[in-house]
Amino acid sequence: MKSNFNITILNSEEQEANSRTLKFFTYAFTAYYVKSIEELLHPKGVFFGKYSRTRAAGIFYTFFFGADGIHELHSMSINRGWSVYPLPGSEVIEIRCSNCDPFSGNSSRKKLGEPEDKQLGEKVFRFCFEFRDEQIYRIEVSRRYVSQDADVCKNN
Repeated sequence: MKSNFNITILNSEEQEANSRTLKFFTYAFTAYYVKSIEELLHPKGVFFGKYSRTRAAGIFYTFFFGADGIHELHSMSINRGWSVYPLPGSEVIEIRCSNCDPFSGNSSRKKLGEPEDKQLGEKVFRFCFEFRDEQIYRIEVSRRYVSQDADVCKNN
């Protein structure tokens, strides 16, 4: 059986650029700023399995402003981890959006991977990323992931 598993070692400048790009993506997502997200996407990238940069921007617009969009939700929280599938080793960003009043103190901080809270109208997005040329080259919906504080991370 043949394996096509490639290991890429990044230098510190590439790691810093990727972290910066991911931070800008998170800011743009939490501000519902589709134009900024589109600018972060690589022109030759593939997003959500088969879509171009422009189509991916449309998907984000639907996430934000579609029929069940998140633009009316009051609270967002972000968790981080690492992907096991489909992009092993890539960073996972989990964005949890809900109707919980962030100033009431009633919100409970949920960990990566916990199910959506239907009572709060919560929606959860989990994305994993691949980078090239200081832009996002690939975005996938993460199906299997590990929290940053998991024992796996401590032992490796």
